[in-house]
Amino acid sequence: MARAFTGGVELSGQVEIDDDTFFTASYTNTKTRDESTQLPLLRRPRHKFNLGLSRFIMDQQGQVSLNYRYVGDRSDFGGTLDEYGVLDASAWWQLSEDIRLFGRVDNLTDTSYQNVLGYQTAQISAYGGVTIEWGAGDSDE
Repeated sequence: MARAFTGGVELSGQVEIDDDTFFTASYTNTKTRDESTQLPLLRRPRHKFNLGLSRFIMDQQGQVSLNYRYVGDRSDFGGTLDEYGVLDASAWWQLSEDIRLFGRVDNLTDTSYQNVLGYQTAQISAYGGVTIEWGAGDSDE
């Protein structure tokens, strides 16, 4: 491909439902074109959006979140990738000033989808960990 065009619009926003709960949303509309073939660029969806709901818990010592991600259909080598929607969940808990536990579950509903034609993405997957900050609150003053 010698030249390509990409243009579009992206909108995002956040609404505070109460002091501890907020809703987020974003939408992307992208138009692409290979200038030599006049065809859309591969694996670039025209429409994508995200919806999220997050809540602080225990006086903001932790947070739980749900996020829904939609990706529209798009061309790929040898065919078309179907649209899909995936639900993810995440949480964190601040154990102390220096230690935070976190975790997430991707593809909570075990949706089958492909980002590359012929290659399935991961099924429901869980991840977790600990963040430790040394010297974060220390001061030499």
